[in-house]
Amino acid sequence: MTDTAGLGTIVEAFDESAVSRKLEECLPKRTGNRTHGSYRLVLTQISSFIYGHDCLDDLEWFRKDPYLNEALDGKVSAPHTMGDFLRDFEDNHIGGTN
Repeated sequence: MTDTAGLGTIVEAFDESAVSRKLEECLPKRTGNRTHGSYRLVLTQISSFIYGHDCLDDLEWFRKDPYLNEALDGKVSAPHTMGDFLRDFEDNHIGGTN
């Protein structure tokens, strides 16, 4: 058990919900060798919010947690990648996610 044990359950429940598919449709598209896709990035960001992270650099801690890494299928992005993703949001993406 780790202090992120409940987080995996929350991520899994969200991932299986109808809301997750609607959210995925509203996200900016991320492609490239160093990205895990927009949906995976938003799951990581939601997990970060739930856990109480204060900044993007806190994601480094997630990358080192074996349980969370497993819950996110080993696809925890670097803080720099998350920052790039967040900068991709335009008004239509923000409106859609609300």
